[in-house]
Amino acid sequence: MRTIAIVPLLLLAFTLVGKSAHAENVLYCQTELATGFYKDDETGRWDEGNFTERRWTIKFNDDYTVLKGLAKEGEYFCEQPYQYIEPNVIICREANGATTFLFDQKSLRFVYSNISLAAFTLDGWSGYVDTDTFYAGTCEKF
Repeated sequence: MRTIAIVPLLLLAFTLVGKSAHAENVLYCQTELATGFYKDDETGRWDEGNFTERRWTIKFNDDYTVLKGLAKEGEYFCEQPYQYIEPNVIICREANGATTFLFDQKSLRFVYSNISLAAFTLDGWSGYVDTDTFYAGTCEKF
């Protein structure tokens, strides 16, 4: 009798473990292009910069509405605003709205832009000069 009662509990436990294992979608993303621009303090002109290619291990939650892993801390909030035109495209924004991660679920391609308000001022905030960066590349599933 005890064996019959334990079987449904074991089935329930395996089902819950299986669902929690798939609760996040983990991807390894590598840039193929890294570029940006900045305002040169000496000349006062905008210049194009070449940046080191990067890689990230990112995690989407199960319904692709939250992204983690791009910044040291913080989350990106995601949506699919073009579901009827481009159903595979996800757009994620940091809380300040200046950093954006565009991701195509089918091709696994991404474009990541990091735009800073400090880059638009002559000397940045408190003398800090920032750079706007753009990355493009491909992700692979773990």
